[in-house]
Amino acid sequence: MNEEISEELEEIANRLTSHRGSVEEQNYSGSTGDVVSRLEKIGIHTHKAKVAEVADLLFGDDVRSRPSAHRRIDDRQFEILARAFLLYVNFSYEFEELAGFIKGKTSYDDILFRLKAGLVLIDEIGEHSGVPTPLSPAAKTN
Repeated sequence: MNEEISEELEEIANRLTSHRGSVEEQNYSGSTGDVVSRLEKIGIHTHKAKVAEVADLLFGDDVRSRPSAHRRIDDRQFEILARAFLLYVNFSYEFEELAGFIKGKTSYDDILFRLKAGLVLIDEIGEHSGVPTPLSPAAKTN
């Protein structure tokens, strides 16, 4: 099981690797439309309005040089956005929860608690449906 998870995470990490080669390219700054295209290349399908909403939530004024300016998202912000979208799509994390983590309003322990609580619920589902899980009483007696 751990091996399967490791392989899946490695595959996701390989898809996310989107750094550019030259120094100039590493300082890339793109619009929301550019970000949508880059996200599509790694299998995340969304639209400019959603990217804009999430960028504002995660980075606030850091993506605009002035209030009426277009958003410019750099490589570091893109890497965070890409992972946030993967957590949202694949693991049902809310963007607000991730923004809270980035801004220091939610701790790592808060997020870890959420994961552990989910595992407890999965174990309880397994127990009530007769499916053994690593923490179920049936697995402990074997």
